[in-house]
Amino acid sequence: MVFKKNTDGKTLYPMKPHLLFPDENKIFKNGTGWYYDYYYETKSIKVLGHYKNGKKDGIWIYYDEKKNEILREYYSNGVLISEQIYLV
Repeated sequence: MVFKKNTDGKTLYPMKPHLLFPDENKIFKNGTGWYYDYYYETKSIKVLGHYKNGKKDGIWIYYDEKKNEILREYYSNGVLISEQIYLV
């Protein structure tokens, strides 16, 4: 989860993930930021992950239309390290 400092510079609060648009709230900067996609009919999250320097990095989580986690991928600098498939 990504946190942002409040105006007092001390308090942290969670930030919502954003689509892959460089100028949207300046969260995606220099190829780094959160990415998500969702099912248009239900508005539920389909995939959530992070890019670092334009490459997938960290945990990427995929969900089915019923909001069940179906896949978890682990990336380091754009390289898939491992994955876990969940049977629903």
